Amino acid sequence: MASLFFSSRRVRVLLLAGVAAALSIISQVSAAAETTISQPIVQLRYSGNWDITYFVGPARWGSACCPNALHAQVLFSNSGRKQLLAVALSAKAAGSKVNFHFKQSSPIAL
Repeated sequence: MASLFFSSRRVRVLLLAGVAAALSIISQVSAAAETTISQPIVQLRYSGNWDITYFVGPARWGSACCPNALHAQVLFSNSGRKQLLAVALSAKAAGSKVNFHFKQSSPIAL
């Protein structure tokens, strides 16, 4: 499971990948979980062949496991991907910064 943090000056919204999975996600957060840097989304890409959405920022996403990642990707197996995409589109439209919090086994990858 994964989460996307959307922040603006006054609002910080945490969107969890699926309402039913919220408690599961919280219990799974561990030392192995990683967070990317905060930056605006400058481009969204979609691969129809693989059903994957890619989020591109002005810089690399910079997590410890993949410091040179050019994009964050939401895999087709993410049950909350529609919610993540809705928040990402809102953040992009508002010019707000986002960061991704994930585990290596989650359906968000760098």
